[in-house]
Amino acid sequence: MRPTEFTAFKAHVAMLLRDLPRGMTADLTDVAVAYWNGTQVRRGISAR
Repeated sequence: MRPTEFTAFKAHVAMLLRDLPRGMTADLTDVAVAYWNGTQVRRGISAR
C-alpha cells in the first residue's frame, strides 16, 4: 500500500470509528484492530 493510500485508509477508518461508542474496534485482520482514542486512530493486537 502506498503512503497516500494508507493515509486515505486511516482517514476513512477514523471517520467510521468517531461515530461509534467508545471502546468499539475495527477488525483489520484476524489479530490486528484499530480504535479511536478520542483524537486519532490507534492500532493494536487482538487478544482472541
